[in-house]
Amino acid sequence: MAESALERPHLAIVTSDLSLSHFLTEGLLHEGFWTSAIGGGLQFLEVLRLRTFDAVLVDADLGDISVEEMIRRMRGTSDRSVPGTPRSDMPAIVIAGIPGEISKSAVAAAGGQLLLEPPLEIEDVASVVGQMLGQLKS
Repeated sequence: MAESALERPHLAIVTSDLSLSHFLTEGLLHEGFWTSAIGGGLQFLEVLRLRTFDAVLVDADLGDISVEEMIRRMRGTSDRSVPGTPRSDMPAIVIAGIPGEISKSAVAAAGGQLLLEPPLEIEDVASVVGQMLGQLKS
């Protein structure tokens, strides 16, 4: 991954599922990423006003807001977006807890880049994220 700690990509992990949060934050840290765990979609949108990330990994089952609406608000394409609210084009990777929980077409229509479904291995998640971020830098 990155050559030094200062060059590590910073990922937002958005989920209220503590086991998924722990799996991703600890595993991706070990794989060479900085991670910040955020407990819900609305909270993430507030955090996004103050800081930037290289990518966001978001649970398909947020609970407080649909994942599609969270991504649309992040992109500024929602009919509920407030004018003047910061927008982001960072990659949005949706993680489903069960296969078929959300469709690839729904993720793409909202502005997400990728849908990952179980079974998930942290090395595979890290590889996909690293490849996606590498493509953006090219």
